[in-house]
Amino acid sequence: MPTDRKKVFLDYTQTELDQAYDQLFWAPNRDAIQAEIRKDCEAVRKAMPPRTERYGKSEMQMLDEPALGADDVESLLVELMPDRNRDALRTGVGTEWVCDVADVGRVSCMSFRDHRGAGAISG
Repeated sequence: MPTDRKKVFLDYTQTELDQAYDQLFWAPNRDAIQAEIRKDCEAVRKAMPPRTERYGKSEMQMLDEPALGADDVESLLVELMPDRNRDALRTGVGTEWVCDVADVGRVSCMSFRDHRGAGAISG
């Protein structure tokens, strides 16, 4: 039996397994999609630049992240995310979703819940 016809895992040949895990095989336009996502992310960063918040007088008491409370973060996420993802946020299950932000464009997010409450990462 030729090497590329030999089943190496279940009913898959090595070539079939390689293709299954090669994203470029399944999404030949991957680079264009990633370029568009990078452009969208840059627009979000330009519209909402990071800021530094102080909660004291010394340099040790500076926060390099927005000072939103847990309830504010959750309210913002619930407002932005599609209905089907809201239950996942409430139950603590991480979920990925996409939304259209006015004057910014399409933004992809991953939301989660940890010991500090709801949170999200945009990529």
